[in-house]
Amino acid sequence: MEQVIEPELIDSRELARLLSVSVKFIEKHRQHIAGGMKIGGAWRFRLSDIRSRIATGRDVVVKNSR
Repeated sequence: MEQVIEPELIDSRELARLLSVSVKFIEKHRQHIAGGMKIGGAWRFRLSDIRSRIATGRDVVVKNSR
């Protein structure tokens, strides 16, 4: 049986599909999404952070604490 290896980082399109939201929503909130980082001009999201927040019932979009 082959092991399926999940990517460590996903792009906005993949995150939108995972969360059942639009890519436009992801792009609007990307600076406040847990596990988000800009790499070479493109936003990527750490899949383990996203899955952890979903599993524990926490929001994926993190609000500012200001």
